[in-house]
Amino acid sequence: MLIDLLRASADRDPDRPLVVTDARSVSVAEVLAESKAVAAQLSRRGIPRIGCLIDDVASLVAVICGAAAAGTEICVLPTYLDAGALDELVASLGHPAVVVESGHRPAGADLLSLGEVTAPLPGSVSATEPDPGLLILTTGTTGQPKATHHKWSRLVSGVASDHGATWLLTYNVNQFAGIQLLLHVIVNDGTVVVPASRRPTDVIEAIGRHGITHVSGTPTFWRLLLVQTDEAFPVALEQITLGGEVVPADLLDRLHQMFPDTRITHIYAGTEFGSVIAVSDGLPGLPMDLLSRGEGGRAQLKVVDGELHVRSSVGMISYVGGSDVTTEWIATGDLVEVVGDRAMFVGRINDRINVAGTKVSPHAIEEAVYAVDGVELAAAYGKPNPITGSIVVVDVVASPGQDLDALKQAIRAGCAKLPLPARPRLIRFVDALDRRGGKTLRGVAPTNMGVSR
Repeated sequence: MLIDLLRASADRDPDRPLVVTDARSVSVAEVLAESKAVAAQLSRRGIPRIGCLIDDVASLVAVICGAAAAGTEICVLPTYLDAGALDELVASLGHPAVVVESGHRPAGADLLSLGEVTAPLPGSVSATEPDPGLLILTTGTTGQPKATHHKWSRLVSGVASDHGATWLLTYNVNQFAGIQLLLHVIVNDGTVVVPASRRPTDVIEAIGRHGITHVSGTPTFWRLLLVQTDEAFPVALEQITLGGEVVPADLLDRLHQMFPDTRITHIYAGTEFGSVIAVSDGLPGLPMDLLSRGEGGRAQLKVVDGELHVRSSVGMISYVGGSDVTTEWIATGDLVEVVGDRAMFVGRINDRINVAGTKVSPHAIEEAVYAVDGVELAAAYGKPNPITGSIVVVDVVASPGQDLDALKQAIRAGCAKLPLPARPRLIRFVDALDRRGGKTLRGVAPTNMGVSR
């Protein structure tokens, strides 16, 4: 079905740029031709499943669409893994073949070069399987990544209508959010622009040079971008989208101030249950009426012991090796509290810090820290302690030119309103916070600028 979407898009406007990078612009007709070649090559080889280790986004789209046409299940592998971890992942997924572009060539599978699978063959290819599906890995920010089995038809049904937009790609394409953005562009005759890097300066340069209209990113991405942004933002964005992490009120307020005429939406989505909720009312959390809607929508939500559960028509079929969950309620791991008419996100179950028997939310601590002027990024987590079980640690990236001693005192004052167990015992100033898939990793070996106690 993906190659049919490409074909229909090429019929409407064959020269429209589908993927734009610093190095080249690739039209929808060019991607379609490459997809047909991939479909023919994979069909000839009769490969049921492949892994894909490709950096070039245009070629990656061609391989994805061609694999679907050939009836080949595909998994886009993360390019950031070291050689050992990549070999282990490929072995665990049981891929008989991996398409590679350059760099590490994983052991334990037949290797197909990108040149091999995109070489044209005579004849056309019809899909041998109408919806072979794909595997999408969770980001693994709170543990080992899990492989989820999806169907293209379910993912495409979750794509919103937004014709002709030019999107900036800020996610890794092995992530659910990256796959969903590429589908959005294919379905809606759009264009995706790949910046030179995820650094704010490169992002802002790409937005201005390529006339970006729509940008989607995690709250961490937007915080970093706002640090580099002044009133002379290069273009007037039409759409800002946030997802992947808790979206706090202060960040929404800052975005509305910087982009007063831009539609700002936060998306509730997950690798397991797909993209199920979009909220554009300018407030954090979810309206409670979303939790009481019936069977007619894309998903139903309910709260069980403070944890949000979802039953989705656009989510995964199963975890790899697991049973079918298409009609089941999925525990999301996201904790919420009802405040008035909103369900407010308060963090993840496995993020909670146990301080002397009290469960503390890192998100609440980070919100207090972000309220302090001079804080660029913050991550709260627990450090083992023989007496209390854990103590609260906060890693902070300070804005340039800050007096760190004064900032430390301001952070302590800002956290004084928190319950005693939630107040940071240790504040560490670091150069950067480690991230994966645009999300902040808590408590992962940062680069120290100094340690404040």
